[in-house]
Amino acid sequence: MRIEDGFHPTPFIEDNAYTADPVLSSLLKRVLPSSVFEEVAPDLERCGLEVVTSLRTLSDSGRVFPPKLLQYDQWGRRIDDLQTSEGWRELKAIAQREGIPGIFYERKFGEHSRVYGFAKMMIMVGDTNEVWEEIQMIIAESLPESL
Repeated sequence: MRIEDGFHPTPFIEDNAYTADPVLSSLLKRVLPSSVFEEVAPDLERCGLEVVTSLRTLSDSGRVFPPKLLQYDQWGRRIDDLQTSEGWRELKAIAQREGIPGIFYERKFGEHSRVYGFAKMMIMVGDTNEVWEEIQMIIAESLPESL
């Protein structure tokens, strides 16, 4: 049997990561006040399109590798050098352009800022590899202990 004769799955159509998820938009409509939802929905739609057009391509390009900590050089001296790939730095820059850390700090929508920020992170998380670990640590440090 030749490989051409075997099973070939049909590629699925990749839609906007926000509009293709009816549960997320209906949940946000229910949880957020209508004025906040009307302001954040276009940004989430734009972000979902960004995921499909550029983020997914970068993520699948083979240029993204998790950061690596090099603790010692070849002479046994402690250097603690954090090495990141170019693709990983680009993913991090995209997350910063999207305002992910800032959404939680600025609190533009008051108590609803966290819902908006986590919704945006949820749209992007599947295509950003390990970039979120560092950003989540930054967000966790900024939150008050009473939450």
